[in-house]
Amino acid sequence: MAPVLAGQYGPEGLEFPDGRPARNTPVTVRDSNGDVATLYANKEKTVVAANPVTTDGYGNVWFLAEPGEYSLVVN
Repeated sequence: MAPVLAGQYGPEGLEFPDGRPARNTPVTVRDSNGDVATLYANKEKTVVAANPVTTDGYGNVWFLAEPGEYSLVVN
């Protein structure tokens, strides 16, 4: 049986409502139930990563998680 790997979301640029990039900003990832999602540091899902994640200096966010729908909440 093949291992089930975490999927990669992003990188995707996030912006504030006024159009500025959300640089170095915490983003909470929530699952389809509204709960804080479990994120991983590797595709094999052996290391859990922090949630919220922080965007980079350009406002890009990316994370590894189980395949599915997620909501991003800019803190």
